[in-house]
Amino acid sequence: MPSVLPAWLSSAADGIRNLADRPWTLFLLLLALNAIARPCSSTAHDARLYSLQALNQAEHGAYADDVFLRYGSQDQFTMFSHLVGPIVAAIGLRPTFFVLYLVFNTLFIFALFRLIRTLVDDALIATVALIFLVTAPLSYGGGDIFTVHEQFFTPRINGMTFTLLALERILRGGFATALGLLLVGALMHPLMAFGGMLIWAGCVASTYLPRGVFVALLCAALVGVVTILGIPALGARVFGTMDDDWHEMIRVAVGYNYPDTWNLKDWLNLGVSFALPIAGCLSLYRDDAPRQRFFWMVTLAGAAGFVATIAASVLPYALLFQGQPYRVLWILKVLQAPVGFLLIARWSQSSSVAAKIAALALLAFFCMTHYLVIELMMFAIAAPISLFVSRMRQEACWYGAARGLALGAIGWMGYRWVFFAIQREHIARYFDLNEWVLFDLVSPILLLVVLCIAIHRWPNSRAQRWASATVALSVPVILFAAEIAPSYRHAHSRLGAETAFVADQVRADGKRPSVYCSFGRSDLLWIDARTTSYFSIIQTAGVMFNRRTAEELQRRAEVVAKFEMARQRQETLTPDPSKEAALSALFKVDFHCPEPARDDLIRLCREPGLDYVVIPHEFPGLYSAKYVTPASEVASLHGSKHGPDNRVFVYECQKVRTVAELAFSARTAPRER
Repeated sequence: MPSVLPAWLSSAADGIRNLADRPWTLFLLLLALNAIARPCSSTAHDARLYSLQALNQAEHGAYADDVFLRYGSQDQFTMFSHLVGPIVAAIGLRPTFFVLYLVFNTLFIFALFRLIRTLVDDALIATVALIFLVTAPLSYGGGDIFTVHEQFFTPRINGMTFTLLALERILRGGFATALGLLLVGALMHPLMAFGGMLIWAGCVASTYLPRGVFVALLCAALVGVVTILGIPALGARVFGTMDDDWHEMIRVAVGYNYPDTWNLKDWLNLGVSFALPIAGCLSLYRDDAPRQRFFWMVTLAGAAGFVATIAASVLPYALLFQGQPYRVLWILKVLQAPVGFLLIARWSQSSSVAAKIAALALLAFFCMTHYLVIELMMFAIAAPISLFVSRMRQEACWYGAARGLALGAIGWMGYRWVFFAIQREHIARYFDLNEWVLFDLVSPILLLVVLCIAIHRWPNSRAQRWASATVALSVPVILFAAEIAPSYRHAHSRLGAETAFVADQVRADGKRPSVYCSFGRSDLLWIDARTTSYFSIIQTAGVMFNRRTAEELQRRAEVVAKFEMARQRQETLTPDPSKEAALSALFKVDFHCPEPARDDLIRLCREPGLDYVVIPHEFPGLYSAKYVTPASEVASLHGSKHGPDNRVFVYECQKVRTVAELAFSARTAPRER
């Protein structure tokens, strides 16, 4: 791109091409950049739910009474816990999840490496796309809930890894090998492999069948699906039923599964996901039949998944909705970067003003992350300044605008760093180190710029490979060591000492005790305290898989509503009306409801099967144990409180019930006489 890039950036482009000729060095660099931009926390986010499934399998059903598992969960659709459970039993949960994350994350990046280099012939574009893919969050669907490249261990990364390997085989015509890889991926996570199955079937059929026959089969399949969905008795027999009440419970708990809840950013992401492969078919690969066929099948698979999701959200069919067909979109998200960067390179060199503007718009899409007003202001400030500098230096106008977008992305990252530095004490009250790593504080654009500068200045450094390998291994190992170290967990994590205290207090003979803890970390109950969890918001993900689970979680949410709302109010950093409305819908109380009272605790302790309640609220005469964080430990957390209220009270439900009954008897006895 000599007509667009200045001399130093052209030199960096040559350096990146040379790097692409050293695949092992490039691969290790990708691992290192991934470790920096997206550091792992093996048991964060959804890994907490999968940790429960693995523990339950490792301990032969010891956690089966937990509300998430009691009536059935996604565990019944995958081999994950059956394969991982024995490893957990042998070496422990956290080491297992960490090692498996390292292994499969490496394989995932290897699969990306093979696919993108097969898909894109231009070494520069392929390498830049790979760097972006391993450093960007790559969200798909609604609400930024799911990202392609997750920083924690779930079977999703396994399913995606084998699917990516299969897609590379499909591009090379190895359909038999691709099918085997897809079957392995489906065993680990069928939802993530299903899109690959559709693409495989489409590519095989369009390769070996005449076009007319292929189109006829496609139409016949469409008619068959519409017939099944259009005849309620037949659809119910195939997919099972999901009535409106169940749909409403799901919508309240995990509404991101309904496209009508997606915001403007989600729809923009979806539109670009479809537009780019279509543009690739019509522009980039008109004379390349295998790749054009591949992209048409990717587009059709994505469209089928999205349309099926819309249908599932309004039709009374359980399995169709539980299959979350929109998960196919992760494949289109992966292909955004390579196809998008190819189009940016082509359009930026076009003589057409419209093409140059389209290239800038596409570049802006890759530079922006949150679409907040403050973020947009960063771009509004950076772009004119960069254009003015380009005019003074007589640089290409397009380059000046592109540089402004890059500076805007870096400026937004800098703003977030400053914000987190200023608010670090408040954030430390409610997020541990292993949760901080999920905040995406390193911009892929910054890493691309730094890499260009480094390659321009040191194009032939022999230390690149060893430095990359060291960073790729040391960063996750250091973070994991800090996460599991007993001294660190006790003194420097916000609930480490409290969890240890609770683990010493809760006991039950012959079964895992059931505990309600209002701190919102049911994973600490499962992993460290070795108990089941009565209720936490993360467990509401189970409402999709069984109606009885949905009904029970809804009932329990109303019982613990005031305790949960008290925690949510304390953890709120800035007002968020949409979040407050969602919480009010879930718990059936106003976000600003009164603090929990003694009667609320007594009602909770009367719940069948509940053994202990752990809350920061003090009700004299009822609690069995109390923990107050020592001042030295408070100071060790940068001056912040050690938890939501710096205190923990453990209430034994049997004791609370007995005291309440005695008090009731004392009040009613005079009336009886």
